[in-house]
Amino acid sequence: MPLISAEVELLDALIVLLNRPASELDGRRIRRAHRRVLAAPRGAANKSCPVPPAVA
Repeated sequence: MPLISAEVELLDALIVLLNRPASELDGRRIRRAHRRVLAAPRGAANKSCPVPPAVA
């Protein structure tokens, strides 16, 4: 679900650009949404792989 919401946020940011020229705020919004799209699968992968115990 986090990946889907991140993709929807990115899509919303890109749709806004269809109606008007991009501003600095729009650029930041797109970069933030793109980072969320890239981070979502990484977070899911990290949860599914157990971390081995540290060897002392």
